[in-house]
Amino acid sequence: MKPITISKKNSTIIMLFLITCMAFQPSYSQGGSAGAPNQQGRILALDALYNRVKNNSKVEGISLNEIKGSPYLNKNFEKSILYHNNKPVGQLLSRYNIYSDEIEIKKNITDKEYSALIKSKLIACDLNGQKLIFSSYKPENKMAEEGYLICLSDPLQEYVLYKKIKVIFRDRGVEQSSSLSKRTDAKFAKFTSYFVSKKEDKLAQELPKKGKKIASAFSDQHESEISSFIKEQNINTKEEKDLVKLFNFINTLDPKI
Repeated sequence: MKPITISKKNSTIIMLFLITCMAFQPSYSQGGSAGAPNQQGRILALDALYNRVKNNSKVEGISLNEIKGSPYLNKNFEKSILYHNNKPVGQLLSRYNIYSDEIEIKKNITDKEYSALIKSKLIACDLNGQKLIFSSYKPENKMAEEGYLICLSDPLQEYVLYKKIKVIFRDRGVEQSSSLSKRTDAKFAKFTSYFVSKKEDKLAQELPKKGKKIASAFSDQHESEISSFIKEQNINTKEEKDLVKLFNFINTLDPKI
């Protein structure tokens, strides 16, 4: 891959390539309670266990190859486009570590060492056609958080649809002691939720799961149009492709009404 050419005079773009050497640093504090969740909602003791498994071939009977699922959006490093203030500024090899909520980067495919892209709301990454932004978002009935969201609609439109994926590491269950008992394998459990924000908003709100509640989340003048579209097009609000179709329609409505 050719090196990225950036003007040294542009200090704001240079900050894009400041990286923190966080390659799989555990996201837990030794002073915290082992059974308490950290800021990402993960259990600290399981964070510690996974980190030991990751760095050793086999720990406490768990092998990395035996863990079901994956902490990554895509396991392999792929060519990605980096953006600063919505303008493309260069390319790197990247992969999104959902578990640690980090974009891991390296310059060459042969490099064994990798780092994490600095987290900034000015920086975005287009990875294999999926644009990841670092943003503030508010899950329903929870405090606001910060993390990477995946854009599912044009970020320049009035309403932007985002997807948030979270991965939790779950330790194996009890060993099988009889033909009636089951042994639960260690695995990465993946959870997906959707968020929406208006173009000028700085906080994305979790999208309601039911069509009626989605329609009522928009302007009163557009509520009936959105409800009719959901019914006529048989929109399944649990299906991502249907949500994208719905938002494409919503963005055709006059935002001033």
